[in-house]
Amino acid sequence: LPNRLLLPFLSIPIAFVGYLFTERRLVVSSGQNRGLSSLWANFLGLIALGATFYEFSSDNHEAKLLAGSHLLLYATWIVLIQTKTIRLYWFLLALGILQLAVASVLTKQGWFGFGAMAYMFSAVWTLSVFSLWRAERQFEEFDRQPSFDGNTAPHMTLNSTRRRPTGSRVRSSVRHESGTQWLSYRFVTGVLLSGCAALFVGIAFFAFVPRVWLLPEFSLREDAKSSSLTNLRQGVATTVKLGDVANALESKERVFEIRLSDVHTDELISAQAYAERLGMAEPLFRGAVLTNYENGRWKMDGGRSIPSEIPQGRGGGGPRLDDNRSKTITVRQEIRLEPNSSHTLYSLGRPIFMSRMRGPGRNRNSTRRSQPPRFGSYDDYTGIITRTESSDWEYVVWTAMPEVQPSNFKLKISDTTRSEVMKTKYLKNAIQVPDSLERLKKLSRELIEKEKDRRKKLEQLATPRELTPIETVTLFENYLRDSGIYKYARESLLNDPQSDPVEEFLFNRKEGHCEYFATALALMARSAGVPARVVSGYKGGIPHPEKNGVYEIQQRFSHLWVEAWVDKDGWTTFDATPMESRTQSIAELDLIKPSVWSEVQNTLSSLWSENVLKMSLDHQEESIYRPMRELAYSLWSIASGFFVSPNTAYLEFLNLITNQELWLSVGGAIFGSVLLVIFLAPLWFIRKWLYSVTMSCWRYIHWQSRKRQRVVAFYQRFAKIAGSRGLSRTHDQTQREFAEQVANAYLPELKAARISDTP
Repeated sequence: LPNRLLLPFLSIPIAFVGYLFTERRLVVSSGQNRGLSSLWANFLGLIALGATFYEFSSDNHEAKLLAGSHLLLYATWIVLIQTKTIRLYWFLLALGILQLAVASVLTKQGWFGFGAMAYMFSAVWTLSVFSLWRAERQFEEFDRQPSFDGNTAPHMTLNSTRRRPTGSRVRSSVRHESGTQWLSYRFVTGVLLSGCAALFVGIAFFAFVPRVWLLPEFSLREDAKSSSLTNLRQGVATTVKLGDVANALESKERVFEIRLSDVHTDELISAQAYAERLGMAEPLFRGAVLTNYENGRWKMDGGRSIPSEIPQGRGGGGPRLDDNRSKTITVRQEIRLEPNSSHTLYSLGRPIFMSRMRGPGRNRNSTRRSQPPRFGSYDDYTGIITRTESSDWEYVVWTAMPEVQPSNFKLKISDTTRSEVMKTKYLKNAIQVPDSLERLKKLSRELIEKEKDRRKKLEQLATPRELTPIETVTLFENYLRDSGIYKYARESLLNDPQSDPVEEFLFNRKEGHCEYFATALALMARSAGVPARVVSGYKGGIPHPEKNGVYEIQQRFSHLWVEAWVDKDGWTTFDATPMESRTQSIAELDLIKPSVWSEVQNTLSSLWSENVLKMSLDHQEESIYRPMRELAYSLWSIASGFFVSPNTAYLEFLNLITNQELWLSVGGAIFGSVLLVIFLAPLWFIRKWLYSVTMSCWRYIHWQSRKRQRVVAFYQRFAKIAGSRGLSRTHDQTQREFAEQVANAYLPELKAARISDTP
């Protein structure tokens, strides 16, 4: 963390020091070389390479990604404190471009796109000024060259320099007018226009080049199962340390959006209502299943996976509703993910059919003859959906609506998975409790004994009966959630860092967030012999403020809950976190008024995510290609129908140009820009031609006028001075004869002033 915060900002003081001790000292010390020598520069370069390889070989996966960026920083620092040559200036510019390229791999935030645009303008300006500086140096070097003619010996004029010529000069294809400034208003305007043109061309290439093929996601992880928490979103972290979720609970960053509708009637379905029908208090979205606990950290079970065949269709194409599945498939879920480094896909309930999403207006019940490529897989072991391609951010899932609402949501598994679970050691691993948690085990036994005595008296039994697995887990859930002993808090500090965090929570602090409640419940159930595991994901969400029927899930809804094997049908969901306290804590974030900068940042991030990171061939088709085709076809139809029915064509054209929804789309805006360019291009060429002809005529007339005015003005002044002395030209005298008369009349005075030849 210190390196991430410190290293980038060190470039500023190093650049300042380099300027003081190289460029500025060169001016003050008359060109003495005070910068870093090549020998020391090479030596420091070897040290930088060693530091980079050391950072790359560490176990920190984030450090591996940052190693290349740090190497570029080290090289930049070395060049900054060297005496600059043309080669080193080019080297600095190349390093700046490489740093931007590496940074584009390390971040997907919206501010980076706009920062890259600002960098592009700065780079164009820097290169232009650098080229201007080189041209000025070429002119100065030419002016300092020794000059001699054929009649003079070269050794006699070695110290003399060429006289600076006047007028227009050309050196290496650069033209410069004497007496004019190098950095002029015209130069600045040209650079800005060049930057805008580069930006326009870049956007055009990005928008129109089809996204036919994308590289797979780059990763340096040796094991995808052991990636660090910083590389994944909180809700899908494969390793969770108690206390880590607290950071996510303060964030309003959007993770994904979900929209539910009835397949048959196309009516919107509330996510909360569907979750309650499934047996959930609030919508639960699974991200990762964690089984192994040690030293306050949950990890995934190593590599177990049972893929389940989920029928899949092409983009937007759903299952046929005229077969037997039409009775079970009743809910269509449209999910739009924010780009992230995880391969997890979300849904409410178990998927029956999956498909890529196409834009609105597609036939939802369309079928395809060819078998589409699979883009997602369902793990029956964990109930997690994962995508197989990094470009799938939008997809559709079809699920069922239960006929009877259960008390708790149950993740049902297939017969094959059940047989596999019973044969392997998975359930045995799911009851493991560290030996150091003796106080937790003792508390579990005490609670069970008290409950058995209570039930003995209540049921009037001679001997207390053993609690069933579901009764045991429910007992622990009620104790943690409803007893009032434990309180929900977003922030939690350890009083005794030496003890296990879960026992610190149970016996000392007695307050914490969902990690502590879920961990305590899972380990207490395990201590009673009931297999249990922890699920990380998201719980709840908020209605989207602008999109009807859309449910938005943000980072602050990160949550952990428990699944217990209380019967052989599957995993039953339990949640010991106090629901009301958690809901109130989440709502408190809405009362905090966001700053103007945070709102701007969220808006920029949303624009960058929607129009850049999520840009795919389907997105291009829906937002660019299709609107442009429709606009072109409409204009062609109007133009064709103008000769048949001008009145109708005029009305259609009027409706077309007043269609705000069409023209304000991405494709409409691009098409409008193209039409504007096509319309303005001839006008621009005509204007340039007229301007060129007009200016040529005006320059010729103005040159002739100035020439006559210059000659007349000189003679009038001479005649006025001579007239003040009593001399004037007669009609039979030429101007030259009159000048000789003046020179003869005042020859003594002119000689005394040494200007006898002036008349």
